[in-house]
Amino acid sequence: MSISRAIFPLLMGALFFSGCGEQTPTAPPSGSSASISAAVRMTEGSLATLALSKMVLKVSGGGISTIEKEMELSAGGARAAVNVPVDVNLTYAVIAYMDTTEVLSGSTTYTAKSGVDNEIDIALDFLVPALILSPAKVTVNLNDSVTVYLSARKMTDLATFGARVHFDPAALQVIDLGREDEFLSKAGGVVMQAPGGFTKDNVAGTVEIILSIFPSSKSVSGTGTVGRIVFRAVKEGLTELQLITDSSTDGKLGLYDKDAVLLESIALGSDITVQ
Repeated sequence: MSISRAIFPLLMGALFFSGCGEQTPTAPPSGSSASISAAVRMTEGSLATLALSKMVLKVSGGGISTIEKEMELSAGGARAAVNVPVDVNLTYAVIAYMDTTEVLSGSTTYTAKSGVDNEIDIALDFLVPALILSPAKVTVNLNDSVTVYLSARKMTDLATFGARVHFDPAALQVIDLGREDEFLSKAGGVVMQAPGGFTKDNVAGTVEIILSIFPSSKSVSGTGTVGRIVFRAVKEGLTELQLITDSSTDGKLGLYDKDAVLLESIALGSDITVQ
């Protein structure tokens, strides 16, 4: 399965808790709790969380029943209010979904204190292979150039991939393309480029990047950069870069492992604001 959606990469988040402890009238001191507002705020640029299906906060441990709350998504993050006991070490986990697929998650432990603002950080990482454009969101002046990188995340035995970037040719023009072979060749393989596999079309507004590793037994895992696209901004306004890897739309596209098996993956685009 390949999910292609124009959202921004969610690589590192901060889960901030604020709120003062409060004790219910009938509860003993040991039963005091904190009414806490939890917010996920992205630390790597802005995040179009509205393109996610949902984000869920789960609080567990310490002998309590698991608290599960769907977070309210906004353009820059997500928020939820929960009530937790103070002075109890609990696990706070966040899971993000695209459709029904869990695509990002992260967790940490924390002990909430009464009468103070509580704050913790939590890192969110991909759960499935992802091909992303970065930076996620960038602003450029009219007639200036901007470089966007194509990066692979959470790969397992990646040997071949095909990707297509769609852009508005009235807003952007590609002035340079470049391969970044360090990641793909790190296992000793040679990066091969299919005919027409690293091309731009400034009329149609497309860039195609189709690369493979030879031999396929030298496939790679992990995270790295595979290419760069340099655009010149020719029209003011917000413009979207769509990244497509869905093999069902074109047989040249998709991410494949060393055995030519299609990898379940997601493709994340980015936005450019021209001012």
